[in-house]
Amino acid sequence: MTLKKNSRLRFSAPFKRLMTLVLVTCLSLGFLSPAAVGQSAPKTINAVKLANGLRVILIEEPAFPMISSQLWLHVGSFDDPAGASGTCHVIEHLLAETMKANGASLARRLIGSGGRYDAFTSDDFTVFLENLPSSQLELALSLQAERLKDRNFSAQAVDVAAKQVALEIEASHSNPDRTLLREVRALRFTRHPYKNLPSGIEEEIKSLNPQIATDFFKEHFIPSNATLVLSGDLKANQALKLVEQYLGSIPARKGMSPNLIPYEPIQTGERRVYLKYGGKKNKLLIAFQAPAATDPSAAPTAVLESLLGNSTCGLLHDLAVNTKVCDSASASYELRKNPGVLSIACEAPANVSSTKMLSTVEEVCDKIREGSFDDAALAEARKRAVFSFLKNKIGPYKTGFQLGFFDSLEKLDQAELWQRQLESVSKQDVLRVAASYLVSSKRSVGFMLGQTSASSVQKTACRPAPRVVSVSNLKPDRQQMHFCRSALGNMQIAAYDPYLDGSRTDSTDEPQDEAPEAPAEDSSTGTSVPPAAGSAGPSTTTSSGAPGSTTVNGTPSVKQTQPQQVTTEPDTVAAPQAEAPRAPASATRSNISEFILINGIRLIVFKADSSPVVRISGAVRAGHVYDPINKPGLSDTTVALMNGSSAKISKENSARMQAQNGLDRADQIRFFEGREQISFHTSCLVQDLATQLKLISHHLTDPALDDASLSAARNTVAGTIKRRQNTVQDRANRLLLQNLLSDKSQFNPPSPHELLASVLKITADDINQFRGTNIAPSTTTIVLSGNIDPQDANRLVTSALGQWQGKAKTPAVSAQANKRLVTKVNLPSEDNVKVELALGRLLPTPVSKPEYARLILTDCALLKHPLYARLTNPKKMPDLDDSVSIQSILMPMAQQCAWILDVNLTEAKLPGITGAIKQQFRELLTTGLSNSELSEMKRFISGQVCVNRLNDVIHSADSIIDAVSTDREPDYWFNLPSAIEATALGDVNQFIKNEFQPDKACVVVAGSKKAIKLVPSFRRGKD
Repeated sequence: MTLKKNSRLRFSAPFKRLMTLVLVTCLSLGFLSPAAVGQSAPKTINAVKLANGLRVILIEEPAFPMISSQLWLHVGSFDDPAGASGTCHVIEHLLAETMKANGASLARRLIGSGGRYDAFTSDDFTVFLENLPSSQLELALSLQAERLKDRNFSAQAVDVAAKQVALEIEASHSNPDRTLLREVRALRFTRHPYKNLPSGIEEEIKSLNPQIATDFFKEHFIPSNATLVLSGDLKANQALKLVEQYLGSIPARKGMSPNLIPYEPIQTGERRVYLKYGGKKNKLLIAFQAPAATDPSAAPTAVLESLLGNSTCGLLHDLAVNTKVCDSASASYELRKNPGVLSIACEAPANVSSTKMLSTVEEVCDKIREGSFDDAALAEARKRAVFSFLKNKIGPYKTGFQLGFFDSLEKLDQAELWQRQLESVSKQDVLRVAASYLVSSKRSVGFMLGQTSASSVQKTACRPAPRVVSVSNLKPDRQQMHFCRSALGNMQIAAYDPYLDGSRTDSTDEPQDEAPEAPAEDSSTGTSVPPAAGSAGPSTTTSSGAPGSTTVNGTPSVKQTQPQQVTTEPDTVAAPQAEAPRAPASATRSNISEFILINGIRLIVFKADSSPVVRISGAVRAGHVYDPINKPGLSDTTVALMNGSSAKISKENSARMQAQNGLDRADQIRFFEGREQISFHTSCLVQDLATQLKLISHHLTDPALDDASLSAARNTVAGTIKRRQNTVQDRANRLLLQNLLSDKSQFNPPSPHELLASVLKITADDINQFRGTNIAPSTTTIVLSGNIDPQDANRLVTSALGQWQGKAKTPAVSAQANKRLVTKVNLPSEDNVKVELALGRLLPTPVSKPEYARLILTDCALLKHPLYARLTNPKKMPDLDDSVSIQSILMPMAQQCAWILDVNLTEAKLPGITGAIKQQFRELLTTGLSNSELSEMKRFISGQVCVNRLNDVIHSADSIIDAVSTDREPDYWFNLPSAIEATALGDVNQFIKNEFQPDKACVVVAGSKKAIKLVPSFRRGKD
């Protein structure tokens, strides 16, 4: 029996429903003709359909100096021809290769402008994404137009792309989580196209012929089957004219023919698969049937996922992790065009049987089906789901991704209705979907058993015999692989911010609460992208290996304890009033306001009207450098205390209160130690801002100092010191700084032994004295970023922190240079293969002065530019390969800045690499930068700042706090592109000769005796 597949061209119905929603919500999102955009009043969002059938969504977010260009093709692995799985994925690679060939100059311009390119194939769609500075809109459209132009693929091109995909699939076989996912997915779907991962089946991909690929492209990769989403600093009417110019001129092509898909039989019994691998953990993955995005049960299922929880909290965490049965447990709901999966993933030590893991999960499912959770727990789950959804409206990229995702599911109107649907989920709704889906007869279970596992394969009379698979080549360690990346060869853009000052260091025992923006993967393939929207992202793999999708909601725990109340109203005594807002000295941005409260707190507000989430970032001038010389570690211990309980509220109740406001662990209040600053951050909805600020006040101004709290803080810091002191790179960098700096410099890092001994002796009196000297309103800066009125922000911060009093006695600090020029330091190691080099200079380059722009340009010319950097260019560094890692760090220190080059390589590469580095240093000193080089560096840096630092409310807030923490103006990063552009070639080259002087760098060599002898001093004329 077959069913006719729904048409992919139903675009007008959701738009008509959305226009009705517009009248209710006053949101200007409608189905307009191109001419209507220019005639209407200014709109935040516009939806348009061009004559060739291309749908266009335009989103104005002027607060951020960048644009996100996203081309959503309504075709995915779901549409792969029978017997040719992976075809859509191969097409994605072919288009990347085509862009390298036909549009190579465009691709190089994108990379040279500091932009970022990603692409991936999922079950229901294929996406090409570009994030660029707002001045590069035409470039972005030119690249997207290349992907829609009609073409024929040659046999050679298809063969190359197919081999790339096959290699990626082969590499994924060594990932146990990926393997478990693939097997469980094959159990869940027996006939439906979802049974295959979008990457495809290796054997079918290898046999793909150019005619199938060309026909597939011509049928699906057409304007009428695509949506272009443009969001960011743009004007809708102007942007639309450019869209018509570049993409509207592409001729319409005949659409796809009706596609028949196999009917997926109703599952009537549990299915199981057992696998073995060489690891030390047992893994469990359960895939329940789940409703499609268009199903009315989708929102209740999302709340059900939130109730189950993620790897750090939720009913699963409470009953599986807190009871020590599992090391981790999480749930994830895949929001897809067709019925998908609600999955639960667990990981446990090998001595915990698979039966025990499964019975624990069944206990959790029973509690939910029986309704053994109260209204408070459900309200918390709903709010987490809503917050996770709204967190994906914080900037152009995520906002655009969310709309593109819902549009690809033919539920564009749901992008605005989803919040309301989540908020209206009742307990009866959750019980209904739990009874329908959270049952053993509709689940597929996969076990990955470790090599020392006590588990055994068992059969039961009521269940089908399990399939047993032995996978001997699986590696025990989880690998974070980027599957199916459509790279641009040497032009692939690095997904990192090259100009982070590195002032924040997370040294607590807790996991980092803000993971790098790295791609998450599972059922989506291709150049993976960060899950841009909670309910609007590609399918992702959770840390436990579960196939998540969009993780439609957040999933903190659902404990039933009642937290202490936090007062959010002003105290009885009238709170001191703040001064009127003052404009920053370089007041070039009208959406940045600044206040000085009467007690001395500096408040900066970055208003971004489009973001319903507010980011709170803060800094206190009380970092490592303010530790007394004879008592290092006081700052770190103070941070650990702030991350614990307050005298007014326990750590547990503070976390519970934040969880009740929908905040997952990553969004809750967290303090970090740093060289000059103790920093903190959190995110919340506007209506919860008063509560969050009051909690910050408790932890910041009055941390608990009882014996138990102090002992726990000391142990936390001591554990971090012990972990870090054994890292070779850490020891090399510490030794480098100790030789660059004077012994009297506060920036000179203490030895781990000295630091550990000091921390273990810290008393409550020491903490009180340190706090009294350094932590006060006058040393504190707070940044609020989001849709918050500056005056309201002023009032709320004054209410929460205005009563805090105290005057700091923070001494001035300086980074005195070592008067003795040390050129080489040896750090003997027993490793005869690996070698670490730490190379550096201490420069009199204050980050607030023009010299810093010259340093950034020089560093970019050496390391950061993906096309022209001298030390990463194979033509200039012929010995470069995957065994060599070279990266640089800019480390501000008061009125100085350390430039550090970290090189990790094998001993065999030492002579060639060090010789090439020395040669490049000599050429840089002799010839300096050319005009063309400088022009390229300026363009790249300016774009990187816009795309990486100022792309949403979180990065903008953190960039502002970074700027003011180093004595720069709040809008420093917004103005940096202009400062970079104004830097003259002569000034840069003079800086290289007079200040940078790489030939005077100190080098630390960590390696064998042979390696140490092979490394020369980098002084000119020395061998």
